[in-house]
Amino acid sequence: MTLDIRCADHLASVRAYADSQGADIREQLESKLAYLEHYAQDTCVCVLSKDFAPHSFYFIILGPERAGERDVWFNGGLIHHAPHSNGVSGPEYAVTLTPQARPHWSVHT
Repeated sequence: MTLDIRCADHLASVRAYADSQGADIREQLESKLAYLEHYAQDTCVCVLSKDFAPHSFYFIILGPERAGERDVWFNGGLIHHAPHSNGVSGPEYAVTLTPQARPHWSVHT
């Protein structure tokens, strides 16, 4: 497994939130988690942690193992975007150039 979850309670809470928004919203979240989990054809590890923004995550991508160690490749966020958010306050604290009418997540690096 290449997804190292450091925030199981937060992930469960976000999944419950996504479920409350509809099956397609949960599928979209799971698609982004799968993208991070299988980054670089499973040669990397994604360490997933709780972000300060509600329904969002912070992640670190560790590169392929070499001599028993992994280097940090990059970090970023799996950011929750919600309609009617102003980018300054919750629930997302982020700006998107392509607003959508429904909640969704995007990978920011």
